[in-house]
Amino acid sequence: MSLGFSENAGRSYLKEKFDPSRVSELYDTLKYCALHHRTFLFAIFDESGGSGGELGASKNRTLHELYGRAKALFDLVAPQEYGIEPAEKEEIGVLTSLPLLRNVVHDLEEARNTGECSLTLYFTKESHIHTLVNLVLQSGLPIANPRIPELDYASHITFELYERMGGRGGRTDKEYSIRLALSEGAHSSNVLDSALDARHSLNVKQRRKLTQHLPYNLVIEKLSKHFHRVPNDEELLLADPNAESIVVPLVGVAEV
Repeated sequence: MSLGFSENAGRSYLKEKFDPSRVSELYDTLKYCALHHRTFLFAIFDESGGSGGELGASKNRTLHELYGRAKALFDLVAPQEYGIEPAEKEEIGVLTSLPLLRNVVHDLEEARNTGECSLTLYFTKESHIHTLVNLVLQSGLPIANPRIPELDYASHITFELYERMGGRGGRTDKEYSIRLALSEGAHSSNVLDSALDARHSLNVKQRRKLTQHLPYNLVIEKLSKHFHRVPNDEELLLADPNAESIVVPLVGVAEV
């Protein structure tokens, strides 16, 4: 992307290329300052430097307009970093999050086979959550809401395994189902006007359903469809080789 400028008001600007990745930097900086340096941020748009009291209505509109345009550009540019076409999204997902997806499927299989109630936590990068979600979307599972929200700090995706005793029709065998959910983390769609506490932080959003309860075998089959796409050694260098998990035993199980 390139931008061209000519002489304007006695000042000349050189034509130069614009790096779209800077959009994310601008948007993240605005959000950070709105949370932790709001007085300073508002003072930038105040000709009196903040000494004149509250930010005037016109300056307030200017700041909100800047934030709105940065947000619009971010929503356009950021998702394309992980692929534009479905095939690209799957390929990038395989390169970055296939080892993590393998671990998740293995954990689900182990939990079903052992019958023990447990919780496994994986801590990874925000970008890996994006690519993991893309693998889920490209797996063919019936997704309740395919629109992925902006992921912020403490965003997380859950793969929940449920067990039901005594199926329908008087059957006594166990039935298993899996439900997927996603939280956008500590996020606000109106961060400039959000009420902040002394911690200058936002509450983590509740998870929203990615799927309804789906049969266990269906979910495992769909998620495993990516496993045949084994990256070569060079491509594996792009993946995270240091993924670690924490297994937390639980004392109860929820009934469906």
